[in-house]
Amino acid sequence: MMVHTENPPLMHQKVEPKTRADQDRLLATLAEIAAVDNDFSFSVDPESGEIILGGQGELHLDLKIDNLIRIPGIGLAVGAPQVAYRETIARASEVDYTHKKMSGGTHQFARVKLNLEPLPLDSGVKFNSAFLDAPEIAAFARGVEKGVRSVFVNGVLIGFPMTDMSVTWSDGSIEPNSSTPVAFEIATRAAMKEGCEKAGIQILEPIMAVTTKTPCECTGTVLRNFDSRRGEIIGQEINGLNTVIRAHVPLANMFGYISDLRRLTAGLGTYEMHYSHYAPLPHNTNSGPDDFPPAIGMRA
Repeated sequence: MMVHTENPPLMHQKVEPKTRADQDRLLATLAEIAAVDNDFSFSVDPESGEIILGGQGELHLDLKIDNLIRIPGIGLAVGAPQVAYRETIARASEVDYTHKKMSGGTHQFARVKLNLEPLPLDSGVKFNSAFLDAPEIAAFARGVEKGVRSVFVNGVLIGFPMTDMSVTWSDGSIEPNSSTPVAFEIATRAAMKEGCEKAGIQILEPIMAVTTKTPCECTGTVLRNFDSRRGEIIGQEINGLNTVIRAHVPLANMFGYISDLRRLTAGLGTYEMHYSHYAPLPHNTNSGPDDFPPAIGMRA
């Protein structure tokens, strides 16, 4: 079960009810919250039963969880918040993959040829097939599409959804009595993994537009704090006794910002933040696959 948002969630957080009665009450409450907040979402993993909250940032989810904890009759364990990264490919690639396996005395065979191409930022994902209109292989075509879309959802490198890419099923082979839709789904998943690795997998991170208002005498320390958070200063202007600073900052580096801002400005600084765009994670951040926690509730 999933309740969608008007804006895609930029951060996830797992919550775990302590009893079945707590879960029923929690799900009803979450549905009420999502009905009035278009930026809030929740989903229930069909296999693990985990409840995953989605929001636009640390404070957004903190407020929702604080409200849930205060509701009488709901016992709740709360996981750590996690940024909603995305995966994409850096360049085009082509892969021709054959799946052959003997299982329980039955031979499995499927061959798929896929063409992967990167798309501009915020383009989403697309699947194309030259064979969707061929009725004699409709079942195999559904297996291929299911395999492609499962990788779109679960990613390849760190378990986050893929975006900004298109996949075209351009060729394939079938063997009578050995080819099945499941075999084609298995072949497609393996081909997608091989094709993405060949194309170069790139991690995308959400970038936030942050507007901070600080006393003029604190401007330098606030700017240095932005620099420590990989922030890009877009502009600044004097407004009376205050400086208004506009910056783009990775959401992953905005954790704890409100505490820092209060400390640096003696409690006089304020800020607003909203989603701006996704951007490639720079290589000089020294982040590799092992530095990312697995995507919460997203793995197949």
